[in-house]
Amino acid sequence: MSEVKSFWCHEASNILCVRASDFDLVTARLDEARETLERWHELNLQREEKVFALQQRLTAADEDLDRAGGAYLNKNAECLKLRERADVLETALRKIKSRLDAYAEADMRMPEPSVEVCQMIADAALKPAEPATEEHICTGCGSKGWTANCAKCVPF
Repeated sequence: MSEVKSFWCHEASNILCVRASDFDLVTARLDEARETLERWHELNLQREEKVFALQQRLTAADEDLDRAGGAYLNKNAECLKLRERADVLETALRKIKSRLDAYAEADMRMPEPSVEVCQMIADAALKPAEPATEEHICTGCGSKGWTANCAKCVPF
């Protein structure tokens, strides 16, 4: 920026004066700087609005994630409880089966075939599940093939 030269004007009672062209040049540069500052201020306000909107979206997504995580933890806790319950039931079933087997081996007879029925139930419950095959018959609709192929049996 060029230096503005000033001088004392004796005719105007020793007032410090500058040339009009220098004054106009400085005023124009000052106006340009002010306009640039206003543009930057407006851009900064827009940026702050965008940051605020992004922060709101981030907060909402974080809350959704917290809810989903909480739901997952609840489902995981429920799954663990169900596994523990299944373990307890399997242990009880194994104990009942061993007692029924011992009862049957000792030739203890009952008026009804309840021991044999209980043994069959325990055997069926303790038998590992067999994977479906291509010849598998769907228990829901009776069609041949995988159960997942049946629109009536699949819940989704």
